[in-house]
Amino acid sequence: MIDEIDKKLINEIKYILACSSYKRQSPFIKSCLSAIPILFTLFKEQLRIDFKNCEWEFKDKLIICEGEKSLALYTIMTYFNYGYKIDDLGDTQSKKIMNFPIKNNFGIDFTTSLFGQGIANAVGMAINSIRQDSYLFQNEIEKYKRYIYCITDEKSLNEGITYEACSLAGLLNLDNLIILYDNNKNSLEDDYSNSFCEDVFERFNSINFATFEVIDGNNPIEISSAIDFAKESKKPSLIKINSQINDDLKNIDKTGYNFILNQDDLHIIKCNLKVDNIDFDFTQNAYLKAKDFIEIRQRFINEKQKQIASFIKQNKEKFSRNVEDYKNEIIKTLSNFQINFQMPILKFNQQILNAIGKIDNNLVGGNSNLAPLSLCFMDNDYFSSSNRLGSNIHFGNREFAMGAICNGYSSFNNSPIFCVTELIYSDYLKSAIRHATFLKNKVLFIFIHENSFNGEITQTIEQLEALQNIPNFEVFKPYDQVELLASYKYFFEHDGPMAIILNKNVITKNEGNMKLSGEGGYEYRKCPLKEHEITIVSSGYEIELCLRASEILKNMDIGASVVSCINEKLFYENNKNNLKNIFKKAPVKVFIQNSNTNIFDKYLGKFDIKITINDLNTNDNFKLLKDSQLNVEKIVQKTEEAIKKYRKSTPYLF
Repeated sequence: MIDEIDKKLINEIKYILACSSYKRQSPFIKSCLSAIPILFTLFKEQLRIDFKNCEWEFKDKLIICEGEKSLALYTIMTYFNYGYKIDDLGDTQSKKIMNFPIKNNFGIDFTTSLFGQGIANAVGMAINSIRQDSYLFQNEIEKYKRYIYCITDEKSLNEGITYEACSLAGLLNLDNLIILYDNNKNSLEDDYSNSFCEDVFERFNSINFATFEVIDGNNPIEISSAIDFAKESKKPSLIKINSQINDDLKNIDKTGYNFILNQDDLHIIKCNLKVDNIDFDFTQNAYLKAKDFIEIRQRFINEKQKQIASFIKQNKEKFSRNVEDYKNEIIKTLSNFQINFQMPILKFNQQILNAIGKIDNNLVGGNSNLAPLSLCFMDNDYFSSSNRLGSNIHFGNREFAMGAICNGYSSFNNSPIFCVTELIYSDYLKSAIRHATFLKNKVLFIFIHENSFNGEITQTIEQLEALQNIPNFEVFKPYDQVELLASYKYFFEHDGPMAIILNKNVITKNEGNMKLSGEGGYEYRKCPLKEHEITIVSSGYEIELCLRASEILKNMDIGASVVSCINEKLFYENNKNNLKNIFKKAPVKVFIQNSNTNIFDKYLGKFDIKITINDLNTNDNFKLLKDSQLNVEKIVQKTEEAIKKYRKSTPYLF
């Protein structure tokens, strides 16, 4: 049986939500109404949060997987006086109220507008939380463990990323993860049974989840009881909560997933909810009940805070350092890192990761089944159900989820994390990368870029430029060890995500400049001849080809310098007023990139050329490399043609 007081309060909250939805002309009333009883239960009885301090470090985390439910969250937080007032809900210009808040917005932990991403984000948060709690609290973890709650519905459960993420959560037995499945059957096409009919319990049971069902989605007693069972299950949990929103919206002549309420609709909802005595504010009785709920929960929280404070006092060494301490030590270490000129670049990269991991034990990372090739793993063991302190993660072939999981991990407490896959699979991570730029997460995306291919389908033609075109996302493509160190240094010196494009091919030079690499680019090799006719501009492994080509051109009495453009955005921003000096006034510039790119077009002059890969070639590896324009012979040939064209047009100079 539902508690009648709770029922009346929930109905009041639903009506305030409907009023706010009407004022804001928000079309997501269905999703929001179905979420209200779930959110009410969490705030009243389950969430470990400090109502006086929304930034409390040891609080539980709440993720709204579908950002369209955000107005429901704002309404609940208003009722519980958690960072919001009734005037905020009514103010359509309020900067505190957004349809899709990102994170840390006046007490909101995390929401996303991209279906499916939120569940993967929750998995990342759960990994970070259980890893950190295991380190800090050890045998006392069950007493202090933080829970990660994720509210979702059919739209996200439809997404493939959800299965990838939950499959990993089950494998790792993340028993601090509770997914609250709002079974509202709400679809843009009206009837979700046309696209979603599997047995959700069988699906989640098969991947080591505990599953529970709430028959009456309006009943906080049922919802809270299911959450209690989930906490006792010692597994990640999914709770299916059967929504009852049809009763709230009966007699409203509108169908479909989205619709905007009008005045008549508001009146009907008011009658359905039996809240005739209120307008756009809670009743005095509702406010008094909220005050009682908060006082009860706050007493529990105060006691928990005392226990944690006592534990911290007894274990000061574990709680003594902050993020800035780690960051400064990492930057200092990178600035003084010992270069090993004989070491392959991927092996050197592994040394860097290990050095950083020894300073900051929050650093974790993982590969999409690529570790033996990429060498992007640390000496510490793998994180697993039996080892909660491991620093490496077996992501398997779950690229879609991998990026979003990393976002969640970093969002938990701004911890750094890296993930690794081949550049061709960057397409699978685009949504997570774009999300990371909004969140300003410390996620390092490492992509392995091969110069030998396994057929045309795996050729990275457009991937590099696509990454470079993502706003607020820095892409570094280092050639040597110094440039690689500069890339890592930039990552730890600045906020937000970043990509490093690594190549497994062998390089022969290590003449990079740490400072200038961090500014995006510089003259890597000066012109060896008095007459400077060519400036060759490239990045990554292509610099190796350019250096070889410049030696051949020197023997042909063609003077060429080589510019390493490790990050084109930074290179242009830091040198746009000094490009003539960078290019040394060479009459011909040659831009080279192992992809199809237009980023160099802004630099092209009358006699300049760019050499790129613009087409998918044969699946014969040897023939592909031979036919490609990106080999030393072709570079020399194209450069010679360009200089001959220039000389022919300016015979008075020669």
